[in-house]
Amino acid sequence: MQLNNYNLSQYKPYVMINYPLPKGKYTCILQETEKSTKNDESLHLVWEVKGGPYVGCRVHSWFNMETDGGRKAFALLAAYMGADLDSLKDSDELVGRECTLTVENKNGWNQGTRFSPANSELIDEEDLSIE
Repeated sequence: MQLNNYNLSQYKPYVMINYPLPKGKYTCILQETEKSTKNDESLHLVWEVKGGPYVGCRVHSWFNMETDGGRKAFALLAAYMGADLDSLKDSDELVGRECTLTVENKNGWNQGTRFSPANSELIDEEDLSIE
């Protein structure tokens, strides 16, 4: 059957980059990292949901690199993503890597608030929370 006349592209899953996600766990791919423009040492990570009905939706996380807690949280996240912490020199080296994020929508932003290695279950005692 020829499908040319049916305009099937109109039925693609509806995805907006900042579509508010239901709270839950999502496997995400890191798309970009950027330093804060506020003259502080905050690091902003932008993730993209890898699969499922929300594929392509963006998730954000922030780390205050001026604090020991922020640096520790980022180091654990990088390790979860398979980075060698002894050789990691730039946050951009993590772009393209995966991680499982627990996402909550706060003030209109999809925020990654907990992290674990990609495709793993979050375990309260072992996962990373940046709250």
